[in-house]
Amino acid sequence: PNSGRVLVTWTEFGTGSKSPIDRAYSDDHGATWSAAATIHDPSTMAQGSQPVFLHDGRVAIVYWNFANSGFSGNDAAVSASPEEIDVVVSQDGGVTFGSPIRITTVARYDQPSIRNGTFLPSATVDRTTNDIYVVYQALDAAGVPRILFTKSTNAGATWSAPIPFTNNPGTRLFNAAIALSP
Repeated sequence: PNSGRVLVTWTEFGTGSKSPIDRAYSDDHGATWSAAATIHDPSTMAQGSQPVFLHDGRVAIVYWNFANSGFSGNDAAVSASPEEIDVVVSQDGGVTFGSPIRITTVARYDQPSIRNGTFLPSATVDRTTNDIYVVYQALDAAGVPRILFTKSTNAGATWSAPIPFTNNPGTRLFNAAIALSP
């Protein structure tokens, strides 16, 4: 029912400790757009949204949620409190969204020698199975910087335990990206 829909997401940087993810969509190739709407609790502090369409018209939006970390944009490379990657799923092509589902908690890793996408997870979907795949940079359980991988085989309802996807020595990793061919 949403064939041809274009959906965009962005972080609405406000004042204080909120920066929710908003969305808008177009059904006429971008000539007109829906009103912007927040996809989760507007007091959420989030960034790095990645919308993906599932084969049946549902939309999943993956994003980094700073949770209760106290992140202000000027924090040290590693947050004292765990953050998380969340997903919200829309059953109606991005008009409304269900409650956020935690994909995983994360210990942020900010590559020290280059500006990078510290909190920019990358998501893709297998449009034949609705499996969703996510990669991101963070510290693994041993505190080592890694690109980590997780997947959902039920359209975002539950997620596998993250596994390291890289074995780079030292701190030379950043800006994870994932894609899936048809």
